Amino acid sequence: MSKPRRTERKIRQRRKGKLALLKAKYVGAKTQDTKEKVLAKAILVSPTITKEAYKLAWEK
Repeated sequence: MSKPRRTERKIRQRRKGKLALLKAKYVGAKTQDTKEKVLAKAILVSPTITKEAYKLAWEK
């Protein structure tokens, strides 16, 4: 019974780590084109969140 829960936790942690790396790339990006590419990758990692939501969260 505990294996699925642990697996789900690992997946969530991995997704959280990937999004943190992408946020750092987005904040450090110099051009708008690079920012758009990073947003596209973020949507692939977590498709439930929209591009506008990422922009709002990461612009600060």
